[in-house]
Amino acid sequence: MPLTAAQIQSLHDSPDPFPSLGDDSSSKPAAAATTKPMQKENVDLNSESAFPSLPTATPKQPSGAWAKPVIQRSIYQSTYTIPQSQLLNAISNQKSRQSPKTISELFKRVSSAFNVNVDSSTTSQTKQTTFFVKGQSQKSVNEAIAYLTSTLSTRITITVEIPNSSRALLIGPKGSTLKSITDSTKTRIQVPPKPASESLPKTSNSEDSDQDSEDDYSIPITIEGLEDSIQLAQEKVYDIISQVIKSYTKRFTSIPSSFYPLIALKSAQIEQQYAVTITIPSQARLRAIAHQAIGEESDINENERIKQSAIVIKGEKSAVKAAIQSVERVYNDCQRTTKTISIPIPKRQHRTLVGVIGDEILEKTQCIVELPAADDISETCTIRGPQLKLPAALQLVMEKASTLAVEIVDLLSVHRVKTDLNYGVNVLRYLLRGGKLNKIADAYPGAKIYPPRSAYIEKSQTVIIDIVSSDSSAAISAREQVEKLVFTIPPSAVTSVEIDHLLHRHLFGKQARQLEDTKKITLMFPHESEQHDEVGLIYTGASELGLDGKALDNKIGEIVQHGVNTVLDLAKAASNITIQIVKVDPKFHKSIVGPGGTTLNAIIGEDKLVDVQLGTSKPTNRNNSKKEINEDEISVRGQKEEVDRVVGELNRIADEAENHHIVYGHETEISINSQYVPHIVGKNGSSITKLRESLGVQIDITQRQPNDNLKKSPQKATIKLVGRKENVEEATRRLNGLVEQLADQTAEKLTIARQYHASLIGTGGKYATRLEDKHGVKITFPKSSNEEEPSDIVTVKGGKKGVAQAKAELLEALEFEKENNNTLNISIPSSSIARIVGKGGQQINEIKESSGAQIDFDRSTESQQKVTINLRGTKKAIQVAKSDILAIIDELNAQQIINITDIDGKYHKSIIGQGGSKLRELIEKAGGPADNQSQSGMVQFPKPNSESQTIVIKAEKSLAGAIETEIRGFVADLSDRKTYVISIPTALHGDLIGRGGTKLMAMQREYNVSIHFPGSRDYNNMDAPVNVDELAAVDPATIVKVTGKTTCVEAAIEDLKKKSTVVSKTINVPNKHYHSMSENGRFFRGLRSYGVTVDVSSPPAKTNSSGLPEPSDLTPPEPVSRVDVDEEDEIAHKWESYELQSGDDDSQSEWKINGKDDQSVNRAVKAIENALDRVKRSEYIGYLVLQNRSTFPRIVGSKGSGIERIKNDSGVQSLTVSKSELPLITFIGSKDAIEYAKESVLNIRPGNSY
Repeated sequence: MPLTAAQIQSLHDSPDPFPSLGDDSSSKPAAAATTKPMQKENVDLNSESAFPSLPTATPKQPSGAWAKPVIQRSIYQSTYTIPQSQLLNAISNQKSRQSPKTISELFKRVSSAFNVNVDSSTTSQTKQTTFFVKGQSQKSVNEAIAYLTSTLSTRITITVEIPNSSRALLIGPKGSTLKSITDSTKTRIQVPPKPASESLPKTSNSEDSDQDSEDDYSIPITIEGLEDSIQLAQEKVYDIISQVIKSYTKRFTSIPSSFYPLIALKSAQIEQQYAVTITIPSQARLRAIAHQAIGEESDINENERIKQSAIVIKGEKSAVKAAIQSVERVYNDCQRTTKTISIPIPKRQHRTLVGVIGDEILEKTQCIVELPAADDISETCTIRGPQLKLPAALQLVMEKASTLAVEIVDLLSVHRVKTDLNYGVNVLRYLLRGGKLNKIADAYPGAKIYPPRSAYIEKSQTVIIDIVSSDSSAAISAREQVEKLVFTIPPSAVTSVEIDHLLHRHLFGKQARQLEDTKKITLMFPHESEQHDEVGLIYTGASELGLDGKALDNKIGEIVQHGVNTVLDLAKAASNITIQIVKVDPKFHKSIVGPGGTTLNAIIGEDKLVDVQLGTSKPTNRNNSKKEINEDEISVRGQKEEVDRVVGELNRIADEAENHHIVYGHETEISINSQYVPHIVGKNGSSITKLRESLGVQIDITQRQPNDNLKKSPQKATIKLVGRKENVEEATRRLNGLVEQLADQTAEKLTIARQYHASLIGTGGKYATRLEDKHGVKITFPKSSNEEEPSDIVTVKGGKKGVAQAKAELLEALEFEKENNNTLNISIPSSSIARIVGKGGQQINEIKESSGAQIDFDRSTESQQKVTINLRGTKKAIQVAKSDILAIIDELNAQQIINITDIDGKYHKSIIGQGGSKLRELIEKAGGPADNQSQSGMVQFPKPNSESQTIVIKAEKSLAGAIETEIRGFVADLSDRKTYVISIPTALHGDLIGRGGTKLMAMQREYNVSIHFPGSRDYNNMDAPVNVDELAAVDPATIVKVTGKTTCVEAAIEDLKKKSTVVSKTINVPNKHYHSMSENGRFFRGLRSYGVTVDVSSPPAKTNSSGLPEPSDLTPPEPVSRVDVDEEDEIAHKWESYELQSGDDDSQSEWKINGKDDQSVNRAVKAIENALDRVKRSEYIGYLVLQNRSTFPRIVGSKGSGIERIKNDSGVQSLTVSKSELPLITFIGSKDAIEYAKESVLNIRPGNSY
């Protein structure tokens, strides 16, 4: 009898040269133990027929009172099997004195210790010894088996490769996961420690911390214990790391970032199709990453910038790869279908085309705007998109570029004298320091101030500040404030001095602040990443010198020169710079630098007090004075203490790297025939990468150049392996085994009819893949498009033994398919496919399940009127499936045609809906198919210019009637919809609409109507109102349209009338108090909080002069030095008071207050009357000049509490303390009030408070 393929495999099984992580064949236990109580066997021990009584005589039992009762006990049994050779080795290798030395001694010990009976038998054919253990309790039997297992089993150690990224998951919090595995399996698991380079803190943001799964590598862990325990522990380890293996992350930057917005439009569809997550950086983030953000310089390096700007796809590995291909197809389509146009737009207007405006342009025109970098002097903007959309995009871009007002401040031309670039750079740093520009921008809501970047300054040799705002007056005012600030710094007040950049940090802090406080000289240091030696000095007290012209410049020059000398003296005092050269082998420089420079940055420290230069790198700054250093040298420059510390760290890391190289630097070489190299490398390097990752060795392959004189001899290739000695030896063994296997390669061609190929391949290649993995072969089935290879030839390639085994199994499977795999082709109308398949494939799946047949459609016939269906399975299954399909076709043939002639043609467009959406909804609602192809032709309308109004419905009888019912119901609803109008004052429109339209949407939902205010999108597209004649004389801006069923519209209009009631009240206000009350419009804005609006009949024009009298003498009084003056006497001061003139205008304005109810209007009227009373009481102004400002902190009090107490006690309307150095206090209020407040201030001494 011939052997089957399975039997051949069991006799001749060859190992996989590259076993996968899940291959645990090497650790299968040699012994197996089973435990079952005897009464639980399928055999009934009490059966008389199975176990008849023997005819032997039974001893007579004693009778009488002394007879013992017979107790029936349950007997438990278990077996333990072990190879005889392993048993003998285990007994002979017992090292403990207490351990049994013979098998009989082992039996005695087990019997006495666990109260069981032990017996054994050995099979000569299998050389296996089986132990039979019987006892009266399950526990004692199990303990005896456990003792035998631990005594006779061999403790082994295996190595398992796991992904490095799963290290933390395997160990668990504080080692809890690893401990649970070792405790439950009685094994010992060792995980190698994490390398020092991976222990450094990551510098990237948390959202960008994902690493490419392809960058992951394998690490070896060891499991030590008994064979059974090791297998269990290995399974638990694989269960844990499977979470990491299934997760895959891929970054790619092959697509230009300018196409990201177009790809983002398709990303949601790709995510849904492949069940992956796609993260595409926004344009704003890309500009920030690319150093195009406005503000301080960024420290991000180039590699990190590329990484953060990449598209990230996460998911299952195959799905991620398919998603990448889909994204690349989208990119290629965009490249092919989009065009570009370039236009010059002033640089300052580029900011108006990014952010929300850029998104709006993309949404409206499907075009993107590509702008040059912020530090690029180019003004050319590129618009990319579909060619037909480009004109509209161009027009929209030009409109948006002009929407904002842009003002500029050229720092090099503000003073109208020639100034160098150094002046502009230092003044710009001064303006940025302390947020001076931000404060100006905050003072003018809506205004934004953008300083130029250093790279742009260097390229353009200009220093221009852009001020952008939607309000031109705000932009102009902000520009004037910036210019005013720049005017306080004349060109003579700015200079620079050269100081070693390593000393800059020592000049920060107290010394720089002291120089600024005493000399009013501000030091401007360059950013530490620039490593520039130039320090700027700016004198900020020019306005206080009281000089002008040449005298001012000379005085400023003296002060600035004194500041330069002071800074040089401070730098000299802090100078302690030294240089040390460290000898380090260049191959260890990479360990010192670390991934992305992280190790070197950690050594230098956060303060960066030293400068480190490697011999293999160029200087990191622009100082060309550094001397050249050799390749094996590292230069450390800085203060001596820091230099000594850094040198020590460099030597330590170099020593560690050298020791690591000794342990992991074992090398060996293998010489092989060049023809085997492609097989060793594998497709796209998969095989060699798998070997590298599983053993952690470095593998390099060098192929020798062919020699013309040795053409007949095979060409050789050299494989060099570097790594840990044990790993290198294992890799060498695997490679040699693979080479031997390749030398044994052969190929077999089998003739198999094409109709059986799909079954032999299996679903998703399942069966063919299993054969390939099982026998180590490659099975190739012909493709339909391959004309050179016959369509029925199947090729099997691999080792001779594996090919023979795979061939036998294939032929055996072929015979099975011939008996059970019948086929039948039937032809059906293409119009019936949708109904046969059903919604979501429901109908076809039901036919497959009920019949048991496999059903496939011939794709090549889909475009024809007839489609071929292939049925495969048993004859009975094929017949059932055929009957079900033909029954559906017969049902489709019995269609009904309904003509609807009584629906007015004006409703046709509404029935169809935008893009046919409404008609599709009606068909689906009637129970029809959901896909467009199946719905096509079911409902037909007359052409637009046709006189006919007939709607034709062609479908199954039940479906046709349902569609007619839905259409008529929809038309009935349309015919009852009417439009009415109502007049509502425009001032109330905003309140009725609500924030974000919330009130309007709520009212529409409540009454089931559509409400449109003037200016809405569909306001002019609505039907003619029914009551339009009622509002013929009304202002069109007040007309609101309401559409819906008549009853609903009437209810909605009634509600609108209630909510639009207006209450008005009028009061007269003198014009001379108008501007004092208005407070530049702040007072009117505050009245809006009451829900009212105020109309002023004739507001007076505002004059330029403030109208406030000035004090005659602001010179502080002389100090009192007489000895006869008591401390409680009045302190030295000057006091002046004046009556405020409100003007001679006695005219009045009529203020009309409009609100929604009496309460709101009354509250507003009360507020106006209070404001008028407050203004009338401010009749006098007083100026109090003290000797000095020593009492000012006591006067002001904590957070202004002192001033508030004085105001409350005296009744003054205003009390202000001068912000300048002048000891001046100003009072506004009635005459008595300011006098009382003055006395209260004079009573305050430096030692007390009010």
